[in-house]
Amino acid sequence: MRFKNQSLRSVSRIFFVLLLSATVSGQEKSWPTRPQPTGETHQFDALLGEWTFVEDLNLDNPKAHPL
Repeated sequence: MRFKNQSLRSVSRIFFVLLLSATVSGQEKSWPTRPQPTGETHQFDALLGEWTFVEDLNLDNPKAHPL
């Protein structure tokens, strides 16, 4: 019985140390942050969205410029 209790304590201590080291190593990493967008980034925001294109050839108009 005594050997079983010591073994369980050893396993629990090792588990605790591994858990603690994983937590500490995870906190040490500093991930790169995204750069903040500048004013030029938003200059084409008005062009975003869905567009439709309609081409009018004016084929019935005799005064229309030739293609």
